[in-house]
Amino acid sequence: MATGNTLHIINHFEYPITLYVGGDDWNCCDAPLPNQKVGYVQPQGVIDLGYCRKDGHGCNGRQGQFQLEINSGMTVDLNFDADGNMAEPSATSGCQAAVSPGPGSTYNLIVYAG
Repeated sequence: MATGNTLHIINHFEYPITLYVGGDDWNCCDAPLPNQKVGYVQPQGVIDLGYCRKDGHGCNGRQGQFQLEINSGMTVDLNFDADGNMAEPSATSGCQAAVSPGPGSTYNLIVYAG
């Protein structure tokens, strides 16, 4: 297993959100797992999600990827490399999202109305 990293998910909606890792668009991850509940976040609140790319099993040289589901109607597709470097979201549906590096092995993901 590669070294784990932390994604700080920041809710910039004007209402609470519930986050899950979807069962679709998931590949080459030791963490998070498909259909994993991340949690409930108040407006301007933050919740942390650990992520780690799988080594071997056809994943060497490939990005880890997973999809966050927000309130069962919005999605954010995320990709990261073996070092945990998180790319800008490759796609969103029903919302907007932006990634920025944080201290150490962390990244910030801001989700907001589109």
